[in-house]
Amino acid sequence: MVKRFWLFGIAALAITLFAGSTSFAYDSEKDLCRAERDSFLIFKDYAGQLGVLDEEFDKIAIAGQQILDAEKERMAKHGRDKNYSNISSLLQIHAGDIVKAAKAKGEAAIEDIGYSYRFVFLSCRACHMIYEWDQSQKTHLSP
Repeated sequence: MVKRFWLFGIAALAITLFAGSTSFAYDSEKDLCRAERDSFLIFKDYAGQLGVLDEEFDKIAIAGQQILDAEKERMAKHGRDKNYSNISSLLQIHAGDIVKAAKAKGEAAIEDIGYSYRFVFLSCRACHMIYEWDQSQKTHLSP
């Protein structure tokens, strides 16, 4: 009887932990893109701006980290082919560079963020050009 109780307790704990760990995950590629777009718009707000405050750099760093996290989840759940992987890798590199620059702060950081912001834009654009979003079927289309 005690053995069954422990086995049931361990199983219940495992199910609870798994459910809790996935409850914050994105449900679809569309949700991932939407979250990344929201972070991208934060970069866009500060593009070309001089005199960025420390708390604004913190906001930019958080947005960059959100893109990195979403891309890692995208590749784990929705990795498609080599091209998809390469675009994601480039996006992760430049989002990571934004995070590093934002944490460094200062005038040079503003230029580095602006440079990487452009490549984040180009990576997103390339992916959306190749893997078009089909609203009627709610799936991505391959070329």
